[in-house]
Amino acid sequence: MSGAMVVPLFSDLVRGASEQMGMDTSLLAKVAEKSGNSAVFSLLRVYRIRSGQVTVGRTYRGSPPSSWGVSSDDCVVRPTGGGAVLHGEDVCFSLLLSVRPRMALVDLYEMLHLFLGRFVSNLGLETSLQGKHEESIDGRGTCFLEPVCGDLMAGPQKILGGAMKVGRQCFLYQGSLLVDGVSPGVVQDRFVSWYIGGNVLVFRNGVLLAAG
Repeated sequence: MSGAMVVPLFSDLVRGASEQMGMDTSLLAKVAEKSGNSAVFSLLRVYRIRSGQVTVGRTYRGSPPSSWGVSSDDCVVRPTGGGAVLHGEDVCFSLLLSVRPRMALVDLYEMLHLFLGRFVSNLGLETSLQGKHEESIDGRGTCFLEPVCGDLMAGPQKILGGAMKVGRQCFLYQGSLLVDGVSPGVVQDRFVSWYIGGNVLVFRNGVLLAAG
């Protein structure tokens, strides 16, 4: 892939939800500042959020229900949309770009999830993308109980969902991967090894692609 730019990977520490979302918000602001440069800035960050904390989409209003088992202080708003994620056993991904990809967002969402699905197959799970539901599923606003088109499924179980924030000259994807039976620390370490082993995201001519 001549002329393609490999998206660098940053494997981050376990932090609280507020700190992790604050980092993405700060990084997105810095990315937007670089949008006028000729060189494209990109970063894929993989990290975890401490157990007992929840993140919700930016349009969420109200207090967390008692079924989530968290206080309002432990419920943090993401810069992207989507349902509530009860953290602790999941691994999070944030992809930042200083340009808006020249791709339909639905295609970009599915491409990212197919890419991560290739990784999950190395953990012994067969995956597929969720199609359109004929009927809505009431998961009380929780991400992993409400699959939408393009989410990654292992059988009937949703294991990866995400949301995007698209600015005039910048882009942020945030996703959360939950693999039953494998500790999140192992999932993160395995992903890092898989990625640096050549299974990478590349950005070429305004299009995000998967290589490896």
